Amino acid sequence: LHAREIGEKWNLVSNSGALVIVNSEAVDITETLLVADSKLMDSTRMVDLIGNHRGPPMQLWAALMTVTVPARTALVLKPDVAPPGGYTNYKRVQ
Repeated sequence: LHAREIGEKWNLVSNSGALVIVNSEAVDITETLLVADSKLMDSTRMVDLIGNHRGPPMQLWAALMTVTVPARTALVLKPDVAPPGGYTNYKRVQ
């Protein structure tokens, strides 16, 4: 499993970058990743931009995220800073 953060973060809300996770193995892999980005808050939901993610929504807790990547696929994850329901904990920093 290979993970890499790409993009630039020039604003207060970390929504201009992406996290790319690649699984080159023949089996699904589940890992807990450290996403070291001080702009991301607890309970931030991550959205897969290319639609390969299956399973429950992915969320960050204390900079950790558990993710399952299907065999021989990639995920391109972006933070969802405006979740459904109206409330966002990013409101105070926008």
